[in-house]
Amino acid sequence: MKKIVLTIAALLIFTAAVYAGDIPEGLIANDSAKIFTATVIDVNSEAVTLKVIRKIKGEVTEDEILSLPYFEFNWNTKVNTNDSCVIAAIDGKPYYRFKTTSTDPKALKLINHSLGMDERFEQYINDGTYERAEYKRLENANAVSADAANELTTNLKTNHTQYIVCGIAGTTIIVLLILFNLKNIRSKKC
Repeated sequence: MKKIVLTIAALLIFTAAVYAGDIPEGLIANDSAKIFTATVIDVNSEAVTLKVIRKIKGEVTEDEILSLPYFEFNWNTKVNTNDSCVIAAIDGKPYYRFKTTSTDPKALKLINHSLGMDERFEQYINDGTYERAEYKRLENANAVSADAANELTTNLKTNHTQYIVCGIAGTTIIVLLILFNLKNIRSKKC
Protein backbone atom coordinates (compact mmCIF):
# COMPACT_ATOMS: atom_id res chain seq x y z
CA MET A 1 0.00 0.00 0.00
CA LYS A 2 2.86 2.38 0.87
CA LYS A 3 4.46 1.71 -2.52
CA ILE A 4 1.26 2.67 -4.34
CA VAL A 5 0.89 5.91 -2.35
CA LEU A 6 4.56 6.82 -2.90
CA THR A 7 4.29 6.06 -6.61
CA ILE A 8 1.19 8.24 -6.99
CA ALA A 9 2.83 11.06 -4.97
CA ALA A 10 5.98 10.86 -7.11
CA LEU A 11 3.91 10.96 -10.32
CA LEU A 12 2.02 14.03 -9.11
CA ILE A 13 5.25 15.82 -8.17
CA PHE A 14 6.96 15.03 -11.48
CA THR A 15 3.86 15.87 -13.51
CA ALA A 16 3.61 19.30 -11.85
CA ALA A 17 7.30 19.93 -12.57
CA VAL A 18 6.84 19.10 -16.25
CA TYR A 19 3.98 21.55 -16.72
CA ALA A 20 5.51 24.38 -14.67
CA GLY A 21 7.87 25.56 -17.42
CA ASP A 22 5.71 25.21 -20.51
CA ILE A 23 4.87 28.90 -21.03
CA PRO A 24 6.73 29.19 -24.36
CA GLU A 25 5.10 26.03 -25.69
CA GLY A 26 1.69 27.04 -24.36
CA LEU A 27 1.90 30.28 -26.36
CA ILE A 28 2.37 28.28 -29.57
CA ALA A 29 -0.97 26.54 -29.14
CA ASN A 30 -2.90 29.48 -27.63
CA ASP A 31 -4.86 31.07 -30.51
CA SER A 32 -5.79 34.11 -28.41
CA ALA A 33 -2.17 34.97 -27.53
CA LYS A 34 -0.63 38.06 -29.12
CA ILE A 35 3.15 38.14 -29.47
CA PHE A 36 4.83 41.21 -30.91
CA THR A 37 7.88 43.42 -30.70
CA ALA A 38 7.32 47.03 -29.75
CA THR A 39 8.82 50.31 -28.68
CA VAL A 40 7.67 51.95 -25.44
CA ILE A 41 6.08 55.33 -26.18
CA ASP A 42 4.90 56.32 -22.71
CA VAL A 43 4.93 54.97 -19.15
CA ASN A 44 2.84 56.10 -16.21
CA SER A 45 1.51 54.49 -13.04
CA GLU A 46 -1.64 53.31 -14.84
CA ALA A 47 -0.44 52.06 -18.21
CA VAL A 48 2.39 51.40 -20.62
CA THR A 49 1.78 52.68 -24.16
CA LEU A 50 3.50 50.71 -26.91
CA LYS A 51 3.91 51.04 -30.65
CA VAL A 52 3.83 47.61 -32.30
CA ILE A 53 6.85 47.26 -34.56
CA ARG A 54 6.53 43.64 -35.67
CA LYS A 55 3.62 41.24 -35.35
CA ILE A 56 4.79 37.75 -34.51
CA LYS A 57 1.53 36.01 -33.58
CA GLY A 58 -2.09 36.89 -32.93
CA GLU A 59 -4.60 39.63 -33.66
CA VAL A 60 -2.33 42.68 -33.66
CA THR A 61 -1.16 44.95 -36.47
CA GLU A 62 2.14 46.64 -37.10
CA ASP A 63 2.24 50.35 -36.18
CA GLU A 64 -0.75 49.81 -33.87
CA ILE A 65 -0.62 51.81 -30.64
CA LEU A 66 -1.55 49.71 -27.60
CA SER A 67 -2.09 50.79 -24.03
CA LEU A 68 -1.62 47.92 -21.59
CA PRO A 69 -2.08 48.00 -17.82
CA TYR A 70 1.15 49.08 -16.09
CA PHE A 71 3.79 46.36 -15.96
CA GLU A 72 7.48 45.86 -15.42
CA PHE A 73 9.51 43.61 -17.65
CA ASN A 74 10.17 40.11 -16.37
CA TRP A 75 12.66 39.92 -13.52
CA ASN A 76 11.58 43.35 -12.18
CA THR A 77 13.21 45.41 -14.90
CA LYS A 78 11.68 48.91 -15.02
CA VAL A 79 10.02 50.05 -18.25
CA ASN A 80 11.34 53.27 -19.78
CA THR A 81 10.35 55.33 -22.82
CA ASN A 82 12.04 54.16 -26.05
CA ASP A 83 12.78 50.66 -24.69
CA SER A 84 12.62 47.87 -27.26
CA CYS A 85 10.62 44.90 -26.04
CA VAL A 86 8.77 41.72 -26.89
CA ILE A 87 5.35 41.18 -25.36
CA ALA A 88 3.13 38.13 -25.11
CA ALA A 89 -0.35 39.35 -24.18
CA ILE A 90 -3.45 37.32 -23.46
CA ASP A 91 -6.84 39.01 -23.07
CA GLY A 92 -5.25 42.46 -23.20
CA LYS A 93 -2.88 41.81 -20.31
CA PRO A 94 0.92 41.54 -20.69
CA TYR A 95 1.61 37.96 -19.74
CA TYR A 96 5.25 37.50 -20.74
CA ARG A 97 7.32 40.65 -21.35
CA PHE A 98 10.99 41.33 -21.87
CA LYS A 99 13.22 44.26 -22.66
CA THR A 100 15.17 43.31 -25.81
CA THR A 101 18.25 44.32 -27.77
CA SER A 102 16.15 45.06 -30.87
CA THR A 103 12.67 44.73 -32.38
CA ASP A 104 13.77 42.38 -35.18
CA PRO A 105 12.40 38.94 -34.25
CA LYS A 106 15.22 37.13 -36.04
CA ALA A 107 17.98 38.97 -34.15
CA LEU A 108 16.55 40.11 -30.81
CA LYS A 109 18.00 38.95 -27.52
CA LEU A 110 16.13 39.06 -24.21
CA ILE A 111 17.66 41.27 -21.52
CA ASN A 112 17.54 40.04 -17.90
CA HIS A 113 16.18 36.57 -18.42
CA SER A 114 16.55 33.22 -16.72
CA LEU A 115 17.74 29.98 -18.18
CA GLY A 116 15.30 27.43 -19.49
CA MET A 117 11.90 28.65 -20.55
CA ASP A 118 13.00 32.24 -21.24
CA GLU A 119 15.72 30.92 -23.54
CA ARG A 120 13.15 28.72 -25.31
CA PHE A 121 10.86 31.77 -25.69
CA GLU A 122 13.74 33.68 -27.32
CA GLN A 123 14.60 30.70 -29.53
CA TYR A 124 10.98 30.31 -30.73
CA ILE A 125 10.90 34.00 -31.62
CA ASN A 126 14.28 33.90 -33.40
CA ASP A 127 13.65 30.70 -35.37
CA GLY A 128 10.10 31.65 -36.44
CA THR A 129 8.20 28.98 -34.46
CA TYR A 130 5.56 31.50 -33.34
CA GLU A 131 5.23 32.94 -36.85
CA ARG A 132 4.63 29.42 -38.23
CA ALA A 133 2.01 28.85 -35.53
CA GLU A 134 0.34 32.13 -36.61
CA TYR A 135 0.40 31.01 -40.24
CA LYS A 136 -1.33 27.74 -39.27
CA ARG A 137 -3.88 29.64 -37.14
CA LEU A 138 -4.75 31.92 -40.07
CA GLU A 139 -4.83 28.96 -42.46
CA ASN A 140 -7.28 27.15 -40.15
CA ALA A 141 -9.40 30.29 -39.76
CA ASN A 142 -9.56 30.69 -43.55
CA ALA A 143 -10.50 27.02 -43.95
CA VAL A 144 -13.31 27.45 -41.42
CA SER A 145 -14.50 30.58 -43.26
CA ALA A 146 -14.40 28.78 -46.61
CA ASP A 147 -16.30 25.82 -45.15
CA ALA A 148 -18.94 28.17 -43.72
CA ALA A 149 -19.32 29.92 -47.10
CA ASN A 150 -19.63 26.56 -48.89
CA GLU A 151 -22.19 25.39 -46.37
CA LEU A 152 -24.22 28.57 -46.85
CA THR A 153 -24.13 28.16 -50.65
CA THR A 154 -25.07 24.50 -50.35
CA ASN A 155 -27.90 25.35 -47.96
CA LEU A 156 -29.22 28.02 -50.33
CA LYS A 157 -29.14 25.57 -53.27
CA THR A 158 -30.77 22.89 -51.12
CA ASN A 159 -33.46 25.35 -50.01
CA HIS A 160 -34.24 26.30 -53.63
CA THR A 161 -34.46 22.64 -54.59
CA GLN A 162 -36.70 21.95 -51.62
CA TYR A 163 -39.00 24.83 -52.59
CA ILE A 164 -39.28 23.53 -56.16
CA VAL A 165 -39.99 19.95 -55.03
CA CYS A 166 -42.53 21.16 -52.45
CA GLY A 167 -44.18 23.38 -55.07
CA ILE A 168 -44.52 20.52 -57.56
CA ALA A 169 -45.80 18.15 -54.84
CA GLY A 170 -48.27 20.74 -53.58
CA THR A 171 -49.54 21.47 -57.10
CA THR A 172 -49.93 17.73 -57.79
CA ILE A 173 -51.91 17.24 -54.56
CA ILE A 174 -54.20 20.18 -55.38
CA VAL A 175 -54.82 18.87 -58.92
CA LEU A 176 -55.57 15.38 -57.57
CA LEU A 177 -57.97 16.82 -54.98
CA ILE A 178 -59.77 18.82 -57.65
CA LEU A 179 -60.04 15.76 -59.90
CA PHE A 180 -61.26 13.64 -57.01
CA ASN A 181 -63.87 16.28 -56.06
CA LEU A 182 -65.03 16.57 -59.71
CA LYS A 183 -65.40 12.80 -59.91
CA ASN A 184 -67.44 12.79 -56.67
CA ILE A 185 -69.66 15.64 -57.93
CA ARG A 186 -70.32 13.82 -61.26
CA SER A 187 -71.08 10.52 -59.55
CA LYS A 188 -73.66 12.26 -57.27
CA LYS A 189 -75.40 13.90 -60.27
CA CYS A 190 -75.84 10.63 -62.05
